[in-house]
Amino acid sequence: MLLSEFFENEYVPLRLIRGSKRTVTLYRYSIDYFSRTLGRASSLDDLTDLHVSNHLLGILSSGKSANTAEKERCQLLAIWRFAVVRGHKQIGPSLQAIPTPETNPVAWNRDQLAKLFRACRTTPGQICGLKAGWWWLALHRVLWDSAERIGAVRQLLWSDLNGDWMTFRAETRKGGRRGIQRKMHADTIIALGQIRETRRPTDLIFPWDRTESTLYHHYGRLLQRAGLDDGSTSKFHRMRRSVGTHLHAAGGNAQRALDHQSSQTTDKYIDKTIAIDEQPIDRLFRAG
Repeated sequence: MLLSEFFENEYVPLRLIRGSKRTVTLYRYSIDYFSRTLGRASSLDDLTDLHVSNHLLGILSSGKSANTAEKERCQLLAIWRFAVVRGHKQIGPSLQAIPTPETNPVAWNRDQLAKLFRACRTTPGQICGLKAGWWWLALHRVLWDSAERIGAVRQLLWSDLNGDWMTFRAETRKGGRRGIQRKMHADTIIALGQIRETRRPTDLIFPWDRTESTLYHHYGRLLQRAGLDDGSTSKFHRMRRSVGTHLHAAGGNAQRALDHQSSQTTDKYIDKTIAIDEQPIDRLFRAG
């Protein structure tokens, strides 16, 4: 059986039933990447420690990061383990995790946020009949007020907005188990009002009339217009890190705002160059 067939016919409906479209897409990329390494369409028989290990070595030798290789390893092994559960494979993987460097979280500082919001306002063109500038501005205001992930924000309906409170339904959020409510700032309500006045054939607050894969391309162009970094670590999740960082710096509860189960997870979102921890020199005397 082809690996792609097993993924589409069994793994997606049984394991990724609550997964986002982006998650499914990333798994498909991993399968395609593995097939390119093999030089042919990969099958379940190709899920062996040797084949996968050679694939990962090829990723690392090509100059890609250990984080990229580890992501590929995790996704291929997840499919492999499920193939064992389903009785398609007898032996599971034994490949160890690839050590990855701990990176410092990077958030937008105040000046960068101002540039980003200006770029949102002045974005030319239209999205689903709306002024693109209105669409991007409202989207970013909701991201800032809610600290929510882009996937949940993109699935918001007008019925989720009640006065100045926005409900993020459990089925749209990571894990799909718990919904949350976030109060929207008056500026955000005004921005949402601008796009609500335009009639559209959908109840989605943020409809998108292009392919999903182009969303990140258009966002990269917006970041370029703002004069900001448009790399993979600077997309929508950087807004979430920015909310957590600036809230923490202001003395707020970033863990609660980000809806994390542990403070250790939240710590991975806090940019220490903005929310600066106490330094030794802040309290120590000068020795000599």
